[in-house]
Amino acid sequence: MLKSQIKNYTLLVIGIISIILSVLVLSKGRKLLELVIYLIGGLLIITNLLNLLLVPFKKYKFIDTLIKTTINVIFGISIMFFSKYIITSFTLIFALYTLLISIVNIISYVIYVENNIKGKLNVFINAITSLIFTVILLINPTLNIKYVLIILSIYLMLYGLKNIINFIFQILPKKITNKIKARIDFPIPLLIAMFIPKALLKEINEILKVDKEKKFDYKKNDLKPKLFVIIHLAKSGSASFGHIEVSYNGKIYSYGNYNKHSRHLFDAIGDGIILVADKEKYIDYCIHNKKRYLIEFGIVLTEKEEKQIEKRINKLITENTEPFYSDLELYEKGKIMYDDFNDMSSEIYKYANGKYYRITKGKNKIFFVLKNNCAQVAEQILKGNGKRIIKLNGIISPGTYYDYLNQAFLMKNSNVVTKKVYMEE
Repeated sequence: MLKSQIKNYTLLVIGIISIILSVLVLSKGRKLLELVIYLIGGLLIITNLLNLLLVPFKKYKFIDTLIKTTINVIFGISIMFFSKYIITSFTLIFALYTLLISIVNIISYVIYVENNIKGKLNVFINAITSLIFTVILLINPTLNIKYVLIILSIYLMLYGLKNIINFIFQILPKKITNKIKARIDFPIPLLIAMFIPKALLKEINEILKVDKEKKFDYKKNDLKPKLFVIIHLAKSGSASFGHIEVSYNGKIYSYGNYNKHSRHLFDAIGDGIILVADKEKYIDYCIHNKKRYLIEFGIVLTEKEEKQIEKRINKLITENTEPFYSDLELYEKGKIMYDDFNDMSSEIYKYANGKYYRITKGKNKIFFVLKNNCAQVAEQILKGNGKRIIKLNGIISPGTYYDYLNQAFLMKNSNVVTKKVYMEE
């Protein structure tokens, strides 16, 4: 009870602090940045000089400490002296971020045009808008820091409001919260979200070092969900940035480029294919054959929501799709002669009864890792009519999903009721 209250009031404190910071950034943005930079530089100088003075009282080697102190003090002075250039760098970093968004949208536009996909104009406008904004930032980075600070201020304000609203949801009776049809949710930035899976993997490894007997299986109540969202983590390869899929009634539904012969641009682009596999066998394959960690969140549904999910899944695999066969299946059918079947699609077919459906029309026809990806298709399955089972905005990544689901699991009134980590023992 006390732990739950602490979590609730932590949301409130974070929300209030975020809003205060938002106001300060908007009103005193540049001066605030300068103050923070000077504080960091000053702390580096003071702490390292104190460390040098304490050498006679501790088991430090004087020469090693002197070298480290000198380097850190010089670094601290440099930070303070070049504060103007450091502030400018914030604009340049943000410009690189908007440039990345432009490149993503330009590639998406080319894909949309080549495959005659609806929505080309919106993608083109997004690409041009972000590109123009990038150019504006780069023309005069020092002057245009104000635009970056305004955006940062807005983000902090919305993030603060989100936490305060979540706090209110926690302290209100469940009957009241059930009557509220929507909640504000603000996604973490793409550049942060896409690296969350790596941070999670590191966190799990740290926990394992402390307590190898710890079980990663948590339940909020006795409800048994039919719907699960599964996030993949790995030390290397594409899954190191995360992969997400949906499981419903014992089946896995996953979107990706499962045709190795269609992959381009460092495997970032290829055929958009839906995989359907047996959940238990698939998880066993991912853990033991691919050496992945899987984080699973269970979501309870109403009868109406279950019917919506079933309808969406059926539509996903039957409309505008055609059967796709892995190399192993083609070999069994006598359509190819070689017998080297180490590709993932062949292995999932072999170990988990994998079936594949290639999308022939629409925006998911072509898989693009930064746009039409696994998270976008998972969102198509999970979104509700008028009410979203999972409510997300902006560019969606596996990291975005984890951030939302983990917060929802911690909330007593949410429909995310279980969290489990699968790993090789």
